[in-house]
Amino acid sequence: MKNTELPLAAMTEIDREKMEARLRKQSRIANVLWGVSLAVIGIGTLVISAAGIAGFSLPDILLRALGIANLVALPVMVWATVKKMRLRAAETVAAVPHPAQKAGEGDKTE
Repeated sequence: MKNTELPLAAMTEIDREKMEARLRKQSRIANVLWGVSLAVIGIGTLVISAAGIAGFSLPDILLRALGIANLVALPVMVWATVKKMRLRAAETVAAVPHPAQKAGEGDKTE
């Protein structure tokens, strides 16, 4: 079983809390990686584009370094995007109450 697949059999409240905590941690990691890769791609592209529009010639080593950084950040961003989508689906499944629970069992508004 993959770590994002959830067992739908009898799940105790403690198991549900552990799963939600694990999903939150994985989600934070995916969000950080996604944000860092987006920033690297954005800054690198902005520097190269701005220099081209302004007519500056950047040193060859800087162009190559920015290009390599963009090439490394792209698969990281793709992986993080897919991971975020899978985690979002897993969180949705984890939020669904167990079928054995009665409707409104946790509501004490009366």
